[in-house]
Parts: sequence; structure tokens; C-alpha cells
Amino acid sequence: MANRKRISAKEKAFAWLVADGLSPQHAAIKVFGWKCETYSTETTKAYNLAKTVRVKDEIESKRFQLKNEADVEHNLISAGSVDREQLRRICYQNLEQIADDPHKSAKARFDAIKALEKLSDPSTDMNLIWRWIDIIWRGGKAHCPGCHNSFPLWKIDNPSLQEYRVANDLSMDHPEEDDDYTRRMELIAKADLRKRPHPGQVPALEAPERHLVLTAAARSGKSYLLGLFAYMAILLPGIEVWVLSRVYEEARSEVEFLRGFIKTLFYPYHNLMVKERFDHKSGEMTLTTRWGSELKIKSAKAPGSITGRELEMCLVAEPAWVPNDLYEEVRARMSSRLGRILAFGTPKGYGGFLSRMVNIRGVDPETGKYIRIKPEDRLIKNGAKWTESMLVYHINPVDNPEYVKSELEAARKELTEEEYASEFRGEMVADEGAKYPHVKEYMLRKVSRDEYEKCAFIQGIDQGPRNFGAIMCAYDGEKVYMVREYYDNSDATIKANLLKLRKTAPMIVQGVGGHLHNWKLTILDNNPQPDGIISEMATENTPWPTECTYKHVNKNVNMDDWREETSSWINQMAAAGRMVFDEECDQLLWQVMEVLNKPRVEGRETKSGSDKGWVVRDPYRGDHVLDAWLLAMWTIFSNQIELPEGAQHVKTGWEDHKAALEYRIARDEKREIGGYVDNSPSERDLFKSHFGREKEGKGTFTFPNLGNYDDA
Repeated sequence: MANRKRISAKEKAFAWLVADGLSPQHAAIKVFGWKCETYSTETTKAYNLAKTVRVKDEIESKRFQLKNEADVEHNLISAGSVDREQLRRICYQNLEQIADDPHKSAKARFDAIKALEKLSDPSTDMNLIWRWIDIIWRGGKAHCPGCHNSFPLWKIDNPSLQEYRVANDLSMDHPEEDDDYTRRMELIAKADLRKRPHPGQVPALEAPERHLVLTAAARSGKSYLLGLFAYMAILLPGIEVWVLSRVYEEARSEVEFLRGFIKTLFYPYHNLMVKERFDHKSGEMTLTTRWGSELKIKSAKAPGSITGRELEMCLVAEPAWVPNDLYEEVRARMSSRLGRILAFGTPKGYGGFLSRMVNIRGVDPETGKYIRIKPEDRLIKNGAKWTESMLVYHINPVDNPEYVKSELEAARKELTEEEYASEFRGEMVADEGAKYPHVKEYMLRKVSRDEYEKCAFIQGIDQGPRNFGAIMCAYDGEKVYMVREYYDNSDATIKANLLKLRKTAPMIVQGVGGHLHNWKLTILDNNPQPDGIISEMATENTPWPTECTYKHVNKNVNMDDWREETSSWINQMAAAGRMVFDEECDQLLWQVMEVLNKPRVEGRETKSGSDKGWVVRDPYRGDHVLDAWLLAMWTIFSNQIELPEGAQHVKTGWEDHKAALEYRIARDEKREIGGYVDNSPSERDLFKSHFGREKEGKGTFTFPNLGNYDDA
């Protein structure tokens, strides 16, 4: 076999320029002085030279050298001093290259082989696994199946680990404090050589609770924090962890942080420790470790993949954008392994996975009733069991030292109050699609007996053969009070529920401080028809205590759409601070705040009644109590309630505008038909019927876009 041609000095210079990023065409111009015009013979010759074995080997050799120089620079920049373990790996790779290079002298190759014999190969399985064991032993915990106690791993004697640490000159130190926060900080310090969690992130790292929910403004550090938990979780052996987001792109920041932590921890063999696999069809990414753990990035767009697995942890990125109905699927995956759910994100109104976790509702096992579980009741310090515990807390963006505080004032000038509250304060506020955006959490309070004493009471009922919802409301002429709510989805009949309400409703009115004679009205749904049941109760000597009316049916008259007009009136009342929810109606309040607006088909209601103009995603109660509430609100809005003596109905601006429109239409119609003159007795009566007061004189007030009416 012919001897391989040795590379010349100029060819070596040519190879080094190509390795440094120059194209063969431009490298040839610099080294050989060739013209190398486009498509010329010299250009072709330059590219062919770069493909020759001798030059190609030199290019690879130079590139490897440049990579090693970059590795050393990385160590110096990130750690601030030379990392002996990192340098050992770099030296091992350089010696391997010299020993295998046929162009090196025999003595150089022999010396490299002798040096390699003194170094252990850092890329072998055992050395990589010992590197992981060393890290997990410093910050991990073990559980004893005998005594059912957990304790730090460093308390377990591990002679083999001690030998590895001595051989590699690694520290024998361990955290002095035996608490979760200290251990977690030990692991974080290994993975991030520059940053430490800021004060707003510390509560999550200290929390003993099983589930964690964080609401935070943009740029508060929530993605970094979720990335830290992903990193600490994937260090555990043989577990499965999910990062769930609406689409993969919305988990990109968390994945990038995780990659950075793993790279710092195991550099330059991070690619040997953790393998990545991406499925372009499903949008699912998987990270598999040498110690048997898997982390999968799941897309909410593929709900079929969120089944059939057992999980130790699910990290939800941007949970406000993840559909709330996925909560039940995720929660079911946690049961067998007592897994944890961590949801960190910026709220988007009261919808999504985030809101579902903040406003947890369930069934009380003792009473069988649907209840809203308050966040404070799920804290371990307040007596919650670990299996039921959850921390819900908020990060102030200014706690992040990287946050530009001047942006707060600038953004306040550019955004609406609700946009600013959501994006820059991380608060749950009504979003653009909210049906009742002016109904707020502050409206929930304890109502005094004195307030109820001056009220008329109205019972709203949405009866059904399976779901029965009811609400007792009160009205003093100015404010509407939601007194008590009732929901039943048992096998009890409509009649049984009505008999139960007949007994409890009077006790509720008197119990809160009202007078029984002020329970003025009951309104029921008209599907199914309840009048037969009401009549049957009367014949059985159990008559309903009040006058009954039934759900209004939309007609093409002035009140074209009772649902939309009542909802507009509710928003006017709420904006004016005239809506109050008793503490016992907290579930109804949250339901009202979470209702989304749905554009309705123009015209009357559908026969099925399904086109109600709202979207309600309550998995437990549906919209049955909400329907009963809207019926009760309609009776107040349409002035069907007789107020107690001394109380006077205070109209909203919206009601005045509507009354002016209806009065003008009726007045013009009367004039056209009857021909009577302005200020006649008949017209004064008409005025009073629309405005609830006497016409004071002759004159004109103007209501923009609604026309004029005489009253001076």
C-alpha cells in the first residue's frame, strides 16, 4: 500500500482556517493566493482539497482543539476558577486524540498512552453513575419501609461512594441542616453556579405541601422555578415526570432551564447522562436518564396521551392556557404513587387549569354536599393531611432582582386595569370573555342582621328531575344580597326538594334577621312545568308559602332578551358596588366570576334552552344554581318585588336609559293612536308606570341615543 501523503504547512494553515469557520473558497484565497472566482476551476480545487483525507483529519483535529479551548473558557466563566474534574476530562480527551493520531511521532503517542493509563475513563458507565450518586447523596432523601420515616441519604454509610470521592478529590461535606429547603438549595447550587432563587421563590422551595400553585406576573421567575423543580425531580431514580403545557412552545423556557442545569451538572458528558427524543407528530419530547427516570413534555392538544400512566410529578407550564377539564385526567395519574402537581403561571381571568386548582371544589365525605375548599384549609400548618395539602401563593414581580421596576409605571399607562393586574401583578381578574366582569371577590362578606331586616326576600329555583338548584336572595331597594344557595343531584324528586325548601327557607329568612312576611316571591323554571306539583302540594295541606311566578320567555317586545338584559343590569349593579354575597354563598360567587360570555343566536331562546349566552365549566353543579340566581335577579330587575315599607328602589343608569326608551316608544304610540296632548292625565300615568314616580312638570331631558322625554 502506498504511503499516505503528509500534509504540508500551507495545507495545515488552510485546514485550520476551515475549522475556524471560513469556507474552503476563502481559505484558499488567503493561504494559496488563488483567485477562486465563482464556479471557477480554482474554487472547485479548493473544495476538493478540503475533502482529502489528510486535510479533513486536520480540520477535525483543529475543531476538537477549539472545542476544548471553549470548554476551559466555560469552566473559568461559570465557576470563576479552574474545575479540576472538568480539566481531567478535557485532558483525557486530548490524550486519546494524540494516542490515535498516526501523524504524531511515535514518542508523543507512547507518552499519551502512558498518561491515559493513569487516568480513569470519565465516559464509562460506572464513572458517570457515580457522578450522579455523589450529587443525589448530597441532597436526596430515602424512605424506610419499616419505620415509615424519611431521612437524608448522607446519613447512610456508603463506602464505595467514599472511595469515589477520595479518588476524585471531591468534597465530603453535607448540608448541616436537615430540612427540605437546605437540601434543595444544595442541589440547586450544583446545577446553577451563578444564580440563586430570589425571595419570592423561596416559599415554594420551603413548602412541605404536596401540591404547589403559584400565581405570578410576567418576568417574576416562575419558569426558572418550575425548571428547578423539574431538575430536582429528574434526579430521582426510576420515576416519570411530566411537564404539561397547551403546546410544546409554551414549555420551552422550562425545558431550556432544565437543559442548562443538566449541562452544568454533568458537562461535558451531559449528552451521555440524559438523552432527548422529540416526536414531531405528537409534539411530545422525552428526556431519559441513565438512572432510569423519564421526563416528558406533554401537549394539552393531545389529551389522548394524558392517560394510562402513573406519575410522581406533573409540572404545568402556563396553566392558565391549559384546559381546566384536564385536571381530572392529571389528578387520576397521581393516585398510585402519591404524585404531586405543580402549576406556576400568570392568570388569565378565572379560567383554565390554574383557576381549577386555586378554586378547588369537591364533595364533603361527611355531609355529601359540594363544597369549595379554601386554600388556607389545605396548608399543613393549619392541620391539613399531606395527601390533601396544597400551597397557593403569589410572587411579587419586584422580588426578582432582574425585574425592571420602571416597567410597572410604563405599563400602567399602556394597559387596561385588568390587563395590568393580570400581566404585571399576577392577579386573577375577569378576562375579556367574562360574562360578569364587575363581580369581584371583595363582594363576599358577612352580612349583618340589620341589613337583612330591611329587605324583601326572593327564592329562585331551577328544578329538574336530577339536578335541583335554588338561591335565596334579598333586596332592600339599593343592594342585592345573595343569602343562601342550595344544590341537590341525588335521586330525590322535584317535589321532595320543594318540600325540603318549604321547610328550610322560612328558617333561613328568620335566621339571618329578616321578617317572614317579607318573603315576597318565588320564581321557578318552566321546564319541566312545576305548577302541577305546586297544586298537588296545596291539596295535601302543604301549600307553597309565597306567590309563585315562572321563567320569562323571550318575546319580540321591548324586553327582547331577558337573560341579556338581566345580565347587563347585574353588571351595572356590580360596578356600582350594589351586589353582596353572603359568606355562605362563596361557591355561587366563584361560579359567577368564572362564567364566560357566549355570543347568542339572534332571536328567541332555543327550544332546548341550551343557548343561554354563557359558558359554565363547573364539573359538579353545572349551571343549575346559576340559572336559579338569574331568575331571581330578573324578578328584581323587572320590578316584580314589593319592597318593605320605607324602602325605595334605586335605579341604575342603565335602568333609567331603558325606561326612557320604553316610555318614549309607548308615549309616541299612544299619541299616534289616541291623539291626546302632552301632559294629559293618561300620559302622566304612563310616565309613572315607567319611572315609578310622578311627572314633575313640563320640560325635556335628553338621553343620548335614546331620544327625549318631557319632565321638568
